[in-house]
Amino acid sequence: MGILGILVCSAFSLGEHTTVERGTQFPVLLRTAIGTATATLGATLQFQTTEGVLIGNGIVIPRGARVLGTVEEVQSASSLARAVLRVSLHRLEWDGGSTALNAIVIGVEPSDADDNPFWRHLHRAIRGRPTMLEHISVRSHITPAPFVDFESARGDFILRSGVRLVLLQIDPERAPSMFAKSPILEVRSSPK
Repeated sequence: MGILGILVCSAFSLGEHTTVERGTQFPVLLRTAIGTATATLGATLQFQTTEGVLIGNGIVIPRGARVLGTVEEVQSASSLARAVLRVSLHRLEWDGGSTALNAIVIGVEPSDADDNPFWRHLHRAIRGRPTMLEHISVRSHITPAPFVDFESARGDFILRSGVRLVLLQIDPERAPSMFAKSPILEVRSSPK
């Protein structure tokens, strides 16, 4: 019984002191729809991991873990400006633990429609692979408090539940070499 108690206590302390190693990449799915016309500062966005993630020290976060983000800035479209939704991705939670994140978006994945052979063929023939972010630019800012801007010059937009992104845990004090020339990573440009 004493050994079991030690193992249980160790598991709980691992959850509290776990950190995601710099350079860890993982795919997520947006679970909370949010739009520039109605979003408020401080609103929470919830994503979930779409596969298990090795975060370091032999710890694997299960598929379906929650990634939490916060709306840091909202700018509704006007005749003079683009619509902007600024988000920070700061927390990873799973059953039995949680840890801080310092993540940016490094990729946009195709939507569920691309999993269906009929829709995949139709979308590729007409306009390429659908991502649910058509006409929305994604820019990750590598700073001591990193954030991601979703922007559109076509007016207000909604980030719909189901958007698939790839996140990267960074150390803003020692940015990866791929970001050395610019603190802004242009993830995806709006189609013309």
